[in-house]
Amino acid sequence: MDDSGATIEQDVRFSESILWKLQRQYYDLRGPQAWASGAVPSYVTTNPYIAHVYAHIVLAYLRDAAASLDRERPIYIVELAAGSGRFAYLFLKAFHALKNASSVRALDVRYVMTDFTRANVRAWAAQPAFKPVKAGIAADVTIGILNGILGGLTGLVGIVMTIWSQWRGWSKDVQRTVFQPVIFAAAVLSAISLGLAGAVTVETAKLFLLGLPLMLAGLWLGFKLYGKLDDAAFRKVILCLLVVAGLSLMVPASIFGLVAAR
Repeated sequence: MDDSGATIEQDVRFSESILWKLQRQYYDLRGPQAWASGAVPSYVTTNPYIAHVYAHIVLAYLRDAAASLDRERPIYIVELAAGSGRFAYLFLKAFHALKNASSVRALDVRYVMTDFTRANVRAWAAQPAFKPVKAGIAADVTIGILNGILGGLTGLVGIVMTIWSQWRGWSKDVQRTVFQPVIFAAAVLSAISLGLAGAVTVETAKLFLLGLPLMLAGLWLGFKLYGKLDDAAFRKVILCLLVVAGLSLMVPASIFGLVAAR
């Protein structure tokens, strides 16, 4: 057997070896781009599915341990070698949606990302996706006012509230609990104000009655589909509907073969 190879070093810890130093230099130099180029395989551990599974596992543990936890102190989740931060982002999106709809929603859970490469840490600090949506009573009140203004001006009574619910990262059940009563109340007030202003005519009443069966059929279908959607699919449906609603206001009606009454 030909044993012509040379021993570079031996009897040293891996953390003190040449290979470790070369690896560290590589990540220091490349930073998050090490994963963007595909040179470092990572999808198997940073895809949305695995992040969602981990979120369920952590939430299950918190529920099981809830009785013994000190609710006056924060709970820390520490990720070692967070790398590009992709897993952290996907995990937190799934985890917060699950937590906000659970019995442990009041727990103060904090996520700590660590890495030996400062280039990655600096990249996290500059990453817009990691900047939290600042929410509170003042923000919620502001959103409510904006939603009312837009509803009064255009009749689109729930657009702002729906977008806000998406930004908050709530689960689909929490989102519906928030924006459905708002939409209903705004629609009722708009209908009353239009009726008092004399805008409701016999013709508009006929159009409403004509469309009512179709609306009820759509509601029934929506309730059936709702139970089959997870939080991620629900979010995609909402975003697609918002895009369609926006485009319908921008695209000329003539494209759809509609002729405005003169």
